Amino acid sequence: MKTRFLFPHWCKPLGWWLAIPFLILGIIYVSRSNFMEQFEPYASYFEVKIPKWLVIIDDEDLDIQNFVSNNILDEIITIGLTLGLLFVAFSKEKVEDEWVAQVRLESLQWGVLLNTVFIILATLMVYSFKYLDVLIYNVFTTLIIFIVRFNWVLYIQPSLFKGKRVTPMI
Repeated sequence: MKTRFLFPHWCKPLGWWLAIPFLILGIIYVSRSNFMEQFEPYASYFEVKIPKWLVIIDDEDLDIQNFVSNNILDEIITIGLTLGLLFVAFSKEKVEDEWVAQVRLESLQWGVLLNTVFIILATLMVYSFKYLDVLIYNVFTTLIIFIVRFNWVLYIQPSLFKGKRVTPMI
């Protein structure tokens, strides 16, 4: 079967190698635990000066000469996690047939639908700046739900039925 828009199979292990460490680092970074405080002396390595006109702060003082100092660790974590999840989710399987394509499509639909439900529930139940946090987490939930469901249907569910291929549960 001809598949378009999928990475080669070797990208999947690379994706896991990126996603798992950046997910753990992201959880630690978001929790702001004592573990991150141990790395405070090294925080200056991630400080970058950005021209003020590139940063959206407010409408006052858009002088080109001014610079803003920014710690880019959160950007590095976000990019690493996004690339890792993207490689895991959209890499070809060793055997890419119609059944795998169908499972891939249904898992993507599950991810989008559940993420939409999460956003609606968060809109109704979460307020203030915590809502912004929830929306930031929702950037990753579509891919995470897709990966979990796709691998569940592809690898775990068939082993529950003794290796027989079954149609995916919707």
